[in-house]
Amino acid sequence: MSLGLNKNSQLFVFLLSLLVSLAANAKDAAIEEGQKEIKEVEEKVESLTKQVEAFAVSGDNFEGDSIWFNTAAYPFSVVNAEKLQGDEYSASAYIPRNARVIVTKHENDDVYVRYKAAHPNNPITRWYQYLRGSSCLEKKDADCPELGGLQVISKELEYKISHEDLIKYGYARSGWEFGALVVPFKYYTGGDRRLATSTTVAPYLGFRGAQHEGMSLTPVISAGLGLVPVNTTTMRNDGSTVESTDTKPALSVSLGLKLTSPKNERFTAGILIGKDFLSNKDRISDPTVDKLWVSIYAGLNIK
Repeated sequence: MSLGLNKNSQLFVFLLSLLVSLAANAKDAAIEEGQKEIKEVEEKVESLTKQVEAFAVSGDNFEGDSIWFNTAAYPFSVVNAEKLQGDEYSASAYIPRNARVIVTKHENDDVYVRYKAAHPNNPITRWYQYLRGSSCLEKKDADCPELGGLQVISKELEYKISHEDLIKYGYARSGWEFGALVVPFKYYTGGDRRLATSTTVAPYLGFRGAQHEGMSLTPVISAGLGLVPVNTTTMRNDGSTVESTDTKPALSVSLGLKLTSPKNERFTAGILIGKDFLSNKDRISDPTVDKLWVSIYAGLNIK
C-alpha cells in the first residue's frame, strides 16, 4: 500500500514539475514575444521621429505673424533709438490693448514689431477688430494716454522686445506655419469602409487663426509619401482563394483643420480628409484604397 502511494506521489510530483516547466517556458516565450513587439514599436517611433526631424518647421518663430494684444504691453524699445533727434519720439513705448502689430524679425531672443492697422478691405482683420474692439490708435483722434510715463508706440517706427517678456502678456497670434504632420490611421469612406493603420508622414502648410476662447484653429494642406495596406486575393490551382495584405507606397494628399491650445502647443487635435494615389495594379487589386479617407486624431505633435 505504501509503495502504491509512493508511486502515485512520484507521478503527481512529475506531472506538477512538468506543468511548472511548461508554464515557465510559456511565460518566457510570452515575455520574449512582448519584448520583440515593444522593440518593433520603438523602432517605428524612432523611424517616424527621424522622418519628422527631416522636415523644416516653423516652431516658435514669430516672424511674419500678426499679434493682437489683449492688454497693454510694455516696454518696447525703439530700434536704433540713438539715431532719433529731438523730443518727438521716446526710446521706449507701450502697445495699447487691441492694437495689432506685425513681427518683422525674430532673431535670437528679440522680437521686432511695427504697428499695422486693420485694412478696411481685409475681411479677416476687420472681423477680428469687430470681435475684439479697436485700439486707441485706430480712433479718429488717436489720443492714447501715457502709461507709467511711457508714450504709445509710433506708427512710423520699429520696436523690439525680448521673446521672454513678450510671452508674459496675453495676445492672439495668427500667421503661416509649416511642419510635419503624422497621420496614424485612416478610415476609408468607400469600398469595404474599413479602418486601416496606414501611417503617413508628410509636410504641411497652414494658416493659424487668432485664438478664440483659448483655442487656435489652423486650416492645413498636406502632401507626402504614405504607406498603405493593400489587400490582395490570389486564386490557387484548386479554385480556392488566399487573401494577403501588402504595404504599398502611395502619394497621400489631404486637407483639414488642426486645433492647438496655448496651454501646450505640442498637443494637437484635428481632422483630415484625403486621398491616396497608388498604381493601377494596386487600385484594381483593392478598390477601397482608391476611395476618400478621414482621419481624426488627438495627440502629441512631434514637431
